[in-house]
Amino acid sequence: MREKNDIDILKYQGTLLRKYRKEYSNMTMEQAATALGRSKTWLSDIENGTNNIYAQDMIMLLKLYHADINDFSKEMSEYMNNSISK
Repeated sequence: MREKNDIDILKYQGTLLRKYRKEYSNMTMEQAATALGRSKTWLSDIENGTNNIYAQDMIMLLKLYHADINDFSKEMSEYMNNSISK
């Protein structure tokens, strides 16, 4: 069973990936999933924080979205630092 903090991180990660998909690529969930050879359900689970994502899949998504991996890492790091200090 995952701890609450882990679940919160997965949810934030998914929210951030959804934001990047919409802002940087303007792709639908189905378009993005199809481009990676994945199902819409797979991407939905990632974006809803109910499933984790492998690093290589995350990199492929960020490339597909034309998003900067460094920006993503920075936002995740800031969120994790803030959630730990609470």
